[in-house]
Amino acid sequence: MTGVSISPKTSTAETGTGGSRQLSATVDPVNATNQDVSYTSDLTVTDGGLLSWTAETAAGDYTTTVTANGFTATHVLTLTDPVPPVE
Repeated sequence: MTGVSISPKTSTAETGTGGSRQLSATVDPVNATNQDVSYTSDLTVTDGGLLSWTAETAAGDYTTTVTANGFTATHVLTLTDPVPPVE
């Protein structure tokens, strides 16, 4: 194994509603014998890379890291407050 990558690397969403993003990890080279990866996050993330948050999650940047055999890659989710409609 020579590395790991994550896709997408960044994403954005608005606060006030829950949501999710599916992250995908790729081990390099693709024919590496050990394809095991693990995800850790400031938010909730499943073993399969499904990142989720609740309506109560505050605005800010949230990092998810995928690790494979000592190699890491990160995804940053930016949650922003919704812009009020112009009257």
